[in-house]
Amino acid sequence: MSSENAPSDLFPLRLSDFEYYMLTDDRPSHPMVFLMTVHLTGTFSEQPFWESLDELLSAHPLLDCRIENVAGKGWCWVRMETPRDVLSWESADEKSVQIHQPEVREIDVRNVRGIHVSVLASANHAHLSLYLHHACCDGIGAIQLVGELFARYGQKTAADGAKKPEFEVVDPELLRLRENYESGESAAVRQKKSVWKI
Repeated sequence: MSSENAPSDLFPLRLSDFEYYMLTDDRPSHPMVFLMTVHLTGTFSEQPFWESLDELLSAHPLLDCRIENVAGKGWCWVRMETPRDVLSWESADEKSVQIHQPEVREIDVRNVRGIHVSVLASANHAHLSLYLHHACCDGIGAIQLVGELFARYGQKTAADGAKKPEFEVVDPELLRLRENYESGESAAVRQKKSVWKI
């Protein structure tokens, strides 16, 4: 289910306690952004990769949002209406790609999406840097995102008749349940406390 088919009342979506913590603890000196790198060998094509990344953002709505303090609701995820400018692609020689060291970067989730992908590519190698803000993704989620991203890319670039990679389609409706990990009295106490997080 793509985010275009996500429930129309999903956004604005109130931040979870963890997401709020990641927002408030974010600062230029210590950005709440983590980096995953992927080293690729062989031809890496920009257009099918961009299409795969665009589909990924549609399928995972938090990656297509920014955070805003919404009147009457508090801090929420809100959909971005601007073009998806989350990919930077640069061509380079083989040696530059092989010795490339990505830099730490900040992502201001109040103004931009919580994801950025940087690719440095030569004819036979590529270095991909995937930056994610902790408010919209954790480490396990990032591994799953990378797998899905390259499965989508593989589907677009597989030879005719070749077996194509598969991935599990996510349901954006499940975002409503992302804090349902407790039961009983402790959950009720936490939820009452969370109401005042504005």
